[in-house]
Amino acid sequence: MAFLQKKGNVWYGVYRLKDKMIWKSLSPDKQEANDKLVDLENELTAKKYGHRIIEKTWKSFQEEYSQYSKTNKKSSTYQFDSYILKVFNEDNYIQSIQDLTPKLLEQWKSCLFTRGLKPSTINRYLGLLKAMGSKAYEWGYVPENRYLTVKPMRIIETKEDEKIVYSPDDIKKIQKSCETEYQRVLVDIAFYSGLRRSEIQNLKWEDIDFDNDIINVQSTKEWTPKSYKSRYVSLNEHLKKTLLQWRKKSKEEYVLPTNLSNKWYLSKMFKTILDNAELKGSIHDTRHTFITRLAEAGEDPLVLQKEAGHSDFKTTNKIYTHLNIKNIKTKINALPY
Repeated sequence: MAFLQKKGNVWYGVYRLKDKMIWKSLSPDKQEANDKLVDLENELTAKKYGHRIIEKTWKSFQEEYSQYSKTNKKSSTYQFDSYILKVFNEDNYIQSIQDLTPKLLEQWKSCLFTRGLKPSTINRYLGLLKAMGSKAYEWGYVPENRYLTVKPMRIIETKEDEKIVYSPDDIKKIQKSCETEYQRVLVDIAFYSGLRRSEIQNLKWEDIDFDNDIINVQSTKEWTPKSYKSRYVSLNEHLKKTLLQWRKKSKEEYVLPTNLSNKWYLSKMFKTILDNAELKGSIHDTRHTFITRLAEAGEDPLVLQKEAGHSDFKTTNKIYTHLNIKNIKTKINALPY
């Protein structure tokens, strides 16, 4: 009914499901794979003859799926899958694979949308959980592939979806809307360094070289789609002054001490500041503003790529392409006919 087949360094249990051959990762060790093959045969027999669905804890299923993901997906995809599962488990507590219901996924979808995530990001998150649900059905842990009923969010491109570049007047307005010095330091770091939200949250005083005006941006443990690599960012004079003043009052290891497990803390705080300033956007728009202003100032694209920490030059080049299109449009509109 099922047989062992080696692929690369891993042994698989191979069996037919309707007209499709299914490969299930078992183990790199042949003896262990043989033992697991017996369990697989029992699962298939139970499924074939209508016995009750095999009980599986959520923790056990995650480990099983993680091995499948690690073996069959690119390293970056596997790592991002792990990050999504981390977010899901922080938001939801389930004990069994049976608890992963379409209703739960719909509720999580609403939760992510309320939190401010873009529909495309939410769809990527849901895609993983739906894929896991499909595997759970394929492996005999749920009676049907019920997750197909969970629809992705509709993506409508509007002007509001475009990235925001704050003007100098907007920045002054945002600075004046800060209610505490902590908020003011957050705003200055965001606008004058171009750091990502997680990089700001993980920034330590030891990472800042005030003598040489350099910030050493360390890689973070939190996985995001971006490729995190340590890099150096120039310390802006205005930001240096702000940080030196803040340093006199701070006794903490981190520049902006927070509960690191609450990754949305700074994002929510910045949103509150924007509301006070009666402006739209998010903390990530400060990074886009920083990078765009450097590009407008004529910074070399390769230098800007390193300053921004873009792993792919295409990301940096998009900004220059967008600016060139705007410049061309301005010149066309100025034609004397």
